[in-house]
Order: sequence, then structure tokens, then C-alpha cells
Amino acid sequence: MSKIDSVTVTLLRAGHEHQGKPCAAGDQIAVPVAVKDWLITLGLVAPDPAPSKSTRSAQE
Repeated sequence: MSKIDSVTVTLLRAGHEHQGKPCAAGDQIAVPVAVKDWLITLGLVAPDPAPSKSTRSAQE
């Protein structure tokens, strides 16, 4: 049996069911990596946070 890589995502909507259990908005669930982007485009899970930018100005 092969191992499927998974990633933890945060649900954006209430009323979702994952692996037979009801979930609320804000719950975190594990999904296959290959499914994450699809769920993001559907608006079901939060996108990855943007990389942080330096708050330092170029003149400092």
C-alpha cells in the first residue's frame, strides 16, 4: 500500500462533512496534497498564507 502525502488545511465554511464527521468553519482537516489547491479554488479551505514581507524600508 502506498502512502499518500497529506497537508492540514483550515475550513472556511460550516456544514462540511469530512470522513463522516461534521465540521465547522475554522476546523482543520488533513487532505491529500493533490486535492488542496482544488479545495482552495472552490472556496472551501483557506489559501496558504502569503510569504511575509520585510517591514524594513530600503533606506534603513
